[in-house]
Amino acid sequence: MLLSLAWAALRRRPFSVLVTVVLGSIWSSLLDIAVPAAVPAWACGSLLGLGLWYALEPKGMGWLGARRPSRIEHERLASAVSACGGVPLLVVDQPSVWVQPSLRHILVSRGALDLFEDRELIGLITQAAARQRLAGLVGEPSVWLGNLFLLGNWVLGGWLIGIGELLARVLAWSLVLPALLWPDRFRIIVGRLLGWMLIGLLGTTLISVGWPAVGLALLTGQLLVPGLRALLAWETRRAEAIADRSTAEAGQGWYLLEALEALAWADELLPPSELFALLRRPGAALPDRIERLWQQLNTEPKA
Repeated sequence: MLLSLAWAALRRRPFSVLVTVVLGSIWSSLLDIAVPAAVPAWACGSLLGLGLWYALEPKGMGWLGARRPSRIEHERLASAVSACGGVPLLVVDQPSVWVQPSLRHILVSRGALDLFEDRELIGLITQAAARQRLAGLVGEPSVWLGNLFLLGNWVLGGWLIGIGELLARVLAWSLVLPALLWPDRFRIIVGRLLGWMLIGLLGTTLISVGWPAVGLALLTGQLLVPGLRALLAWETRRAEAIADRSTAEAGQGWYLLEALEALAWADELLPPSELFALLRRPGAALPDRIERLWQQLNTEPKA
């Protein structure tokens, strides 16, 4: 089970995994760590984390407030459970509107039960089950685990930029005029410039004193981490498009389309709160997603 999930996650995130392997090889070489040992250690750590997640999720979901559907909710969701292949559903008593897959369950908010009709729920839950099978959610933590060294230096760089903005604020009030005319713009522009100067100074110093890995990661972290985040978001949108297409091929595409249109017309959509927000990954904009699904469904006869 764990190996199949890991393989599915690798198939969904091949580019980010490849970037992680390349960066990990670079840091390992600079830290005098054998690359053939570092990559298997990352793979074993990922499998261990996946196994703990799989084992602890049922109790963890209950601790976070997810519950089994009540009798009335169970009768209403019975068709959706059948459509998604019997994946267990949990209800979260939150007013926000969302349906998200986890590793072993599909979570439905109370707000979604109130907003959507039964057939719309079938479409959303079928799509969530397709995303769960793609295991895209599993791959992202593994990628970040392999980039912990880079993340640590990115956080350090962020602190240095914060120090630069603080110095810029002090400089603005010392010069008086910038504080009166352009307080925010001066702080952001000059502060980030000072922050990057601090990053460059500290990074080159670390390289010169014999810590090339830390210095190089500090110099490049503010660019590599946002780039890696953008790559993961693109892979998530790619998996979302595959799940939408799979839902349409399963005959639930029109139900999903109606649900997406209801989401687009809703006045206010609150995101998931607490740790459930970690399950929500950035996808395509609703209008683009609706248009893509509409074009796909128009090429097939309506069920």
